[in-house]
Amino acid sequence: MIHMAQAGYDVHLIAPQDTSFELLPLISWHKWFLKPQSHNPLFEIISFFHLLILLLLLRPSLVFSYTVKANFYCSLMGKILGFKTYSIVTGLGRVFTIPSPLYRFAKRIILWGLQLNTQIWVMNHFDFRYLKSLTRKLRIDHMPGEGVDALRFSPLQERMSGEITHFLFIGRLLKTKGLEELFQAVKSLRQKGHSIHLKIAGIYDPNDLDTINKTQMEELIKQGLVEHLGYVEDVRFLIQQSDCLVLPSYREGLPRVLLEANAMQCPTIVTHVPGCKDIVKEGVNGFLCPPRCSKSLERALQKFMALSEKEKEKLGINGRKMILQNFTTHHVQKFYIQTLKNGGFLRS
Repeated sequence: MIHMAQAGYDVHLIAPQDTSFELLPLISWHKWFLKPQSHNPLFEIISFFHLLILLLLLRPSLVFSYTVKANFYCSLMGKILGFKTYSIVTGLGRVFTIPSPLYRFAKRIILWGLQLNTQIWVMNHFDFRYLKSLTRKLRIDHMPGEGVDALRFSPLQERMSGEITHFLFIGRLLKTKGLEELFQAVKSLRQKGHSIHLKIAGIYDPNDLDTINKTQMEELIKQGLVEHLGYVEDVRFLIQQSDCLVLPSYREGLPRVLLEANAMQCPTIVTHVPGCKDIVKEGVNGFLCPPRCSKSLERALQKFMALSEKEKEKLGINGRKMILQNFTTHHVQKFYIQTLKNGGFLRS
């Protein structure tokens, strides 16, 4: 957004309350009444018409939207008000992955809304092929993720070796992030005498049905198996202090935390699922294992611990090289600017 504003475009941001948006230079921020996790029809009606009023006042030529609700609302309003819409699908989420009557109905509604877009952007190859298989009416392109600032996320210092292997998880504390399997794997390894330490950076969302069992987490903390850090604003020092980042998720779009860790030459262990396997290659910059299997995850953690310091360092170097070649903010900026050019919006 800042890059487009610097290029001379009139850029506006519509989003819920977030103090970080107030610091964005050259961009006008408009607060939107939105409750992302709400299923309350009254809240959704208020949210829809509030967004409609904001767009009527701004009269944009083109709108980029993120997240399911924003994508659906903007695709409808683009048809009503006559502006081009580009929906960025950061991940397909539970609606497309959990088999239930409610989610099947929601999937049909979402697909209908996506067909109204000028174009849809997805983060990984699997989501691209999957959406294409559902309907040929979708106009889809594959973008290089959200990008990472390779200068800001660069190795801060040389990693210090020690007797304890420090693993790190960063993300929402959800079952579908594979946290229960990670806890089981860490507990098993400690019982077998391995010197490991797991740090968790993330917060509970009591309103999300997928949130992990808080009592279970607290018990692991008491046993000294896990250290819960809560929300961490700047994760760079946390990544630098860790030997390996672990994300045993059931499904992802293109996880920013994996981009950031690899940019900082931190090896990664992930599950063999869309999004994760787009970034991590077995034995190149980390290791992969099947999802929902604590034993496979345990073996992957053991495999990493068995490496020499030189081998671990090589994984990190390979990871940063891959980021510089494919996933920097420069790659994403080029993608956006090319879109503006193709749509006839490019400034001279």
